[in-house]
Amino acid sequence: MLKSHGEIRLFSDADGATPIEELDKVIQPILDKKAEISIGSRYHEYSDVQKKQPLYRVIWSRIANKIVQRLLLPGIVDPHCGFKAFTAEAASTLFSQSKINEWSFDLEILALAKRMNYRIAEIPVKWIHDERSKGRLSQLPTEIKNVYRIKKSLSNSYQQ
Repeated sequence: MLKSHGEIRLFSDADGATPIEELDKVIQPILDKKAEISIGSRYHEYSDVQKKQPLYRVIWSRIANKIVQRLLLPGIVDPHCGFKAFTAEAASTLFSQSKINEWSFDLEILALAKRMNYRIAEIPVKWIHDERSKGRLSQLPTEIKNVYRIKKSLSNSYQQ
């Protein structure tokens, strides 16, 4: 993201679960100056989930989401959806401060954004589960550890 160019910068999960055709919908709040960050949501009431995840993935995702919402990102229904757009300024500021370079990096970015009072829009998107997706139940402990790491890091930097 730090090497990207343009007024709006987007990243998307490699599995293509959210089709690129959803781009216009996701960047609209940024274009309308209603948000600096806009994220796709599979769990929004108006989302179009085309192919459901296997039960183990649903359970993993819901547990992780509850922990993330309670400890780090209250009010964000689907912080894990890998379809997120940023203004150039927000992307440069947030990604230059990011410390996590693994699975939970976007949680850290959103937590930093909330702390810095960036406006975040959550947009319902079409979403299609892909069996090739890399998310696994075995990643849940790392995810939880990273949530605590992010929370501690933000608390420490806020106190300084």
